[in-house]
Amino acid sequence: MVAPKRRGDPGASASGLETSADIWYELEGFWIRKGFLKERERIRNSIVGGTATWTNQGGEAVIMKEGNMLRRLKSRLGANGPGLTIAVIAMLVALTGGAFAAAGKLTSQQKKEVTKIAKKYAGKKGKKGATGPAGPQGLKGDAGPAGANGKAGATGATGATGATGVTGVTGPAPTSSTESIGTGNCEGRGGSKFVSGATTTFACNGKEGSPWTAGGTLPSEKTEYGAWAYSATKASTTAPSVHVALSFPIRLESPLGASAVHFEGEANFSTSCKGSLALPEPEPGQLCVYRSIDDIPSGGVSLEGICRFGESLEGCIEEGEKGADRTGALLVFSAPTAATSTGSGVFAVRAP
Repeated sequence: MVAPKRRGDPGASASGLETSADIWYELEGFWIRKGFLKERERIRNSIVGGTATWTNQGGEAVIMKEGNMLRRLKSRLGANGPGLTIAVIAMLVALTGGAFAAAGKLTSQQKKEVTKIAKKYAGKKGKKGATGPAGPQGLKGDAGPAGANGKAGATGATGATGATGVTGVTGPAPTSSTESIGTGNCEGRGGSKFVSGATTTFACNGKEGSPWTAGGTLPSEKTEYGAWAYSATKASTTAPSVHVALSFPIRLESPLGASAVHFEGEANFSTSCKGSLALPEPEPGQLCVYRSIDDIPSGGVSLEGICRFGESLEGCIEEGEKGADRTGALLVFSAPTAATSTGSGVFAVRAP
């Protein structure tokens, strides 16, 4: 919008303006009197003979004269009928006025008026146009965020066996020594010590097993078992008797006397010795010797006594000093009278 002009001002080209006191504005070929938009109510008449006339609320006639730009618009819009022409003119009027001239922008009321008129006289939506050509490729965008980890893939095939590695240098030969009982290693049980370079290891003796107590003696009323056997011939027997040793796996706390040793077949054997050859059961403090069959020993051999190892045979047999040592006893049989003689069985001893 240009500066306001009065009739008679230099450059004023409008004719038929109101009195010289009136201020007019030229906008796109229209001459509009100052104060029109502030007082306008609605359009009263259409353009007649190149002059648009409105009446405000005070009954004052407001004239907008046609300029060169208006005539050009009419020539272009005439084919569309007077309705569209009026709409365009009204919209141009709504865009002008003292408020627009002063601030250079529309008020909220002006915006509403223009929108209302435009919607009323807007034409129907045309058909969809043809698709335009593809535009040039845009600039490369920024890299997106990393995606989530994918699922684990299937196990791959087994690879070929690798080449054999180079043989390593031979290490130093290990040395061994005895680890004494009572040292801090092996919990004091002793064992063997092995040294290979900077590495030292121990092979320790095992702990004492249960139920045996320290010292290795048979606990009270516990039973241990063994077997005995012999084979002799008359020709090979130069001694007056046959000797068979009974060895106790675990020594007794004390020796056994003559009344505590028994051989199956003797009188009162079953009193001190229960059970059988398969499952001997001696009473506490008793040694019981069981035969494999009833006719053992054979070949005319008979038991002369169960003796201690430390006693003489004469004292055991003749003087009745029978019994058993802490580690075992000796079965003494007479010399065989037949060509051969055999005997076998088991024994069981129970601690007192």
